[in-house]
Amino acid sequence: MTPTATRESLTLPQLLVAQAHRFDADKVALREKKYGIWQEVSWRHYADQVRAVCLGLVQLGLAQGDKVALICGNRPAWLYVELAAQSAGAIPVGIAVDSGHDQVKGILDHSEARFVLVEDQEQADKVLNAQRALPRLERVIVDDMRGLEGYQDHMLVELAVVAETGRELVAREPHRYEELLDRGRSVDVALLAYSQEMPGPSKAAMITHRGLVAMAANVTQVDPVRETDQVFSLLPFVWVGEQLISVAIALYVGVTVNFPEESDTIREDLREIAPHVLIAPPRFWEALRAECRLKLEDVGLLKRMASHAALALGRRVASRQAGRTLYGIAYLVALRSILDKLGLSRVRYAYADGGPLGGESFEFFRALGVNLKPVYARTETSGICVLPRDGEVRAGAVGMPTPGTRLRISHTGEVLIASESVFVGYYKDGEATANALDDGWLHTGDAGFVDERGHLVISASEPKGP
Repeated sequence: MTPTATRESLTLPQLLVAQAHRFDADKVALREKKYGIWQEVSWRHYADQVRAVCLGLVQLGLAQGDKVALICGNRPAWLYVELAAQSAGAIPVGIAVDSGHDQVKGILDHSEARFVLVEDQEQADKVLNAQRALPRLERVIVDDMRGLEGYQDHMLVELAVVAETGRELVAREPHRYEELLDRGRSVDVALLAYSQEMPGPSKAAMITHRGLVAMAANVTQVDPVRETDQVFSLLPFVWVGEQLISVAIALYVGVTVNFPEESDTIREDLREIAPHVLIAPPRFWEALRAECRLKLEDVGLLKRMASHAALALGRRVASRQAGRTLYGIAYLVALRSILDKLGLSRVRYAYADGGPLGGESFEFFRALGVNLKPVYARTETSGICVLPRDGEVRAGAVGMPTPGTRLRISHTGEVLIASESVFVGYYKDGEATANALDDGWLHTGDAGFVDERGHLVISASEPKGP
């Protein structure tokens, strides 16, 4: 990593080191709620922890090109292991925590993973029950050892022990980590992203560092993110959309990433953080709208009437039938209180990723003043590749390509995408790669068209045959 290297030319762990050098020890990089208290991690500690875990893994035998699987929820441990693996030239493989035993076994076998991080006893049991069918697997690294104290399996090792082993190696070989880090190139594969919704082994997209960092640069050209911003990590890290926001953009810009304590505390944790950037699936927005509407019906008559009147004004402003002055009145009367209770009072960019967003939910949040944007993202494009510009957000359309992204519709009605963020192929599947990539263009498999405003609209129907 040369001193003159641009951010766009760096790998993800190289970006982490650059940001740790840029910020003082007090700037928060990560914040995780544990036992009801927000625990903060500085950029310096973040980088130090990744270095320690990396060298600990190297001591266990991790080598360049190895695969490191992760079965873990949204927490700092995932980032420590992911970036540690990448630092050594290894490739992380995400597996959803709700995956069944067969799917876990299938992905571990297909990826040829030698190491796997598990969150807790539940995930460890899934792996240990399949270990006889996984001859390449050597170590199961555990973040939370509760319930595993009596296990005698030699494969188990606590993440804290791995990090301590790495710190001992740092003391003996202070330049070892930098030597490993300097071998990394932006064209290296950063992730193997499996199709999580399919049972058993499925296609694994090979995503590069350059692809993720370039898309981070492109998205933030459209929607500028500030280093003082707060990001709320909600989507699982197995989804590339979350990798783009909470890893690539977070490292590229230097924002703080916040992790909720549990799925049951997401609403409360969201209110406490009041993030500036949030990406979530349509079902999240639809559930949040339904919850809000129920609560509005439970308040007193005057408050309920004021809220409905304010929302009506907000809808007129959102549809440009009224000016911003009316929104200011609606905001003071009722909308500010609603936004505060939802944890959306500071959101500048909210994205709906993972499927079509219902028109009622879209209109509801736009009426509240939330800058909610339907976007188009694919695993194979390293996340968001099409999104609306501010002032051009409309229901049913997902906007225009990000800078550096080209889009066209094939004669069969299929959406084609080309950019340096497009993946390099499917792991161990040359036939699927050849079917997906054609002269630099990705065949997405999605049907769509470009409307009269130049915005992409994804169709419900499949692309027609040739």
